[in-house]
Amino acid sequence: MRHPKLLTLAVLAASTAGLGVLAPAAGADTSGATFTLTAANNVTISVPTSTVNLGSAAATAGTLTGSLGTVTVTDARAKLAAAWTVTASSTEFLLAGGDNTKAEQVVAPTAIAYAPGTATQTGPGTGTFVASPLTSMAVAAPVGAWTGVAGSKTVSWSPSLTFALGANQIAGTYNGTITHSLTVAS
Repeated sequence: MRHPKLLTLAVLAASTAGLGVLAPAAGADTSGATFTLTAANNVTISVPTSTVNLGSAAATAGTLTGSLGTVTVTDARAKLAAAWTVTASSTEFLLAGGDNTKAEQVVAPTAIAYAPGTATQTGPGTGTFVASPLTSMAVAAPVGAWTGVAGSKTVSWSPSLTFALGANQIAGTYNGTITHSLTVAS
């Protein structure tokens, strides 16, 4: 007569023996495998492309503040580590038809401040965007920088510009150019 306990133990021992290290069967061979993910491999910046009306103020107001519109940087490289910096600078703002040798017809870049405002981040990438306000736009200086990891990211902000007006500023329309530059570090 058979003992059911012995039969059960023998089946259990046989089934757990197969859970050990998997080794290729005799005569079998193994192969390595790889795959590649591609990315757009670029970082782009977009700024308002048409002339932006920054508003108006009384000639005696002392300052004028206006919104430049949305600045967006898209990093589509999907890198493990990524970094970039945006700088901004300005030309002088000259009274339309005016004389740039007359101080009351010019707002110098040293009298223009840049406030980046709050940035919005979208996309799967993680990291940090640090905004940097400028008190003078005479020399290109950082207004925002990104350091991040793991994937692609879009960062947008809407800066405002504040013009310190001279006591004898002439009334009229002033024109100038704001330049944003993107430098990719990694």
